[in-house]
Amino acid sequence: MHTVTLPSGATVDIRDAGEVPERLRRVHLAAAYQLGAMDATADTAAYTTQVRVANDTAVLAYVVSWSMPYPLTMDGLLDMPSLAYDEVVSVVEPFVKDLVWSLVTRQTPETMADPKADTAG
Repeated sequence: MHTVTLPSGATVDIRDAGEVPERLRRVHLAAAYQLGAMDATADTAAYTTQVRVANDTAVLAYVVSWSMPYPLTMDGLLDMPSLAYDEVVSVVEPFVKDLVWSLVTRQTPETMADPKADTAG
């Protein structure tokens, strides 16, 4: 787990990709897949909505706890000031990339740290 201090001074505890509960991982991956399948130029409003859904599900999947006065729920995310929300999304993003990369390469966090490690078949 990683503790990140936001520019606002709040702290966020973030799971590694391998620690995300399967229930939350599946919800996030479904949202990310739908986003990837969309054409951003065809329907900008729908695409923007799906970006928000993917961001929300990523935050709920990766964040274990935070020091902000909002519950760690979808309603809590929607009640946050937009600056705080954007800060949380930005610190979660690198962890999401780790999950996507591990799925593509079928590597664990340990083998991801060693670029010479073999991928699982």
